[in-house]
Amino acid sequence: MFKRSFTLTILLVAISWLPLKAAEGLLPPTDLRCEYRKNPLGIDAANPRLRWALEATDPSARGQKQAAYQILAASGEERLRNDQGDLWDTGRVESDKSIQVPYEGKPLASGGRVWWKVRVWDNSGKASGWSEPAFWSMGLLEAEGWKGKWIGLEGGEGKPEQFKKAQWIWTQPSGGTRPFRRIIEIPPDNPPSDALLYLVCSGASTLYINGKELTSAKGLNDPISLDVTQALHTGTNVVAVNVNASDNAPSGLIGAVEMELAHGHTVAIYTDDKWQAVPYSVYQQQIDFSDHPGHNSPWVPAKVLGPYGMAPWGEVGWAERSILPARMLRKDFEVEREVKRATLCVSGLGLSEAYLNGAKVGDDVLVPALSDYDKRVFYLTYDVTQRLSPGVNALGVILGNGRYFAPRHMVPTFTRTFGYPSCCCSLKLSMATGECSAW
Repeated sequence: MFKRSFTLTILLVAISWLPLKAAEGLLPPTDLRCEYRKNPLGIDAANPRLRWALEATDPSARGQKQAAYQILAASGEERLRNDQGDLWDTGRVESDKSIQVPYEGKPLASGGRVWWKVRVWDNSGKASGWSEPAFWSMGLLEAEGWKGKWIGLEGGEGKPEQFKKAQWIWTQPSGGTRPFRRIIEIPPDNPPSDALLYLVCSGASTLYINGKELTSAKGLNDPISLDVTQALHTGTNVVAVNVNASDNAPSGLIGAVEMELAHGHTVAIYTDDKWQAVPYSVYQQQIDFSDHPGHNSPWVPAKVLGPYGMAPWGEVGWAERSILPARMLRKDFEVEREVKRATLCVSGLGLSEAYLNGAKVGDDVLVPALSDYDKRVFYLTYDVTQRLSPGVNALGVILGNGRYFAPRHMVPTFTRTFGYPSCCCSLKLSMATGECSAW
């Protein structure tokens, strides 16, 4: 009798425990995102779109789906943890939608931060727990929010110097198809880590390295600029060019190879009398580009015609090309009180990197994104609270030309330019005392 009673007691306990276990097998929301980004800063949409993912706690379950959701949005993290949605409380919304859910709470102000979380009900009516809190911050929604002005540095562009020490070369007679080559020896213990080749020819040309065709060009207005790192190797290398020049115009070839070797040594090879040539009639007799020089070799030194810039070619190839050094701008400012939050908005055209107290802000590269600068420019927002220190701080911006300043305007095709790189910054400091300052 005692044994039977004991068995029944155990069975009742098991039955009462089962519903509690089943209640955990729901669809908790995870990976909360605003405008497809995790905890983004500087959102300038008045009604940002929210999304979340559902992660089943029971991997073997089938047919589970969301039947409803509730979103809470608050002006502070503490309020959100206390389930106070002072900005937005959707209540229970019957919907299986979990992407592109627009924010429809109180209007949001520039620079404000919004904390939010979500819970869902599954198709059996069971509610999940609340998700972990997420947040987003608003960007500068009005032009008045930008306290800074556009600044930059005018002028300063220069000309490329790849051909500064190069010579125009050719071989007799002028015109026709002419093969040229240059043998380059690279030490076996110091391979090339970076190698660039520049070439301008008076006629249609084809470039070969170690017997492999790499590229071709149409003539003086079609200069070659090519990364040839992978085409070179340690030991003997042969750079060769076939040039088909006109019989009715001056014939010439000019070029340079710039190499960085693995151990830091820099090597520059220019067109000069160390280049060799053969008559095309000889080359047609199956003379190999890699045929080594010797008493019976048909390869002879090329004839030096003169330096880059000489008549009749002038600065052909890169005549209109400009090189624009980066601009470096900075400003000192002082922090006298404890900062609760510091937000930096920066737009640097064409490309920019921001630095605070000597360290790069963020991990972005090639920003901001390209745009039609007459109509729209983009900016980025960073939380720089932890980068500030009491006393004097320094904010710096490096500007590159990107597509804002075009180094070439007509060759090889028309390229629009907008001016010299410039930037506009806005830094907002929210103090622990509740005060705010911006510049």
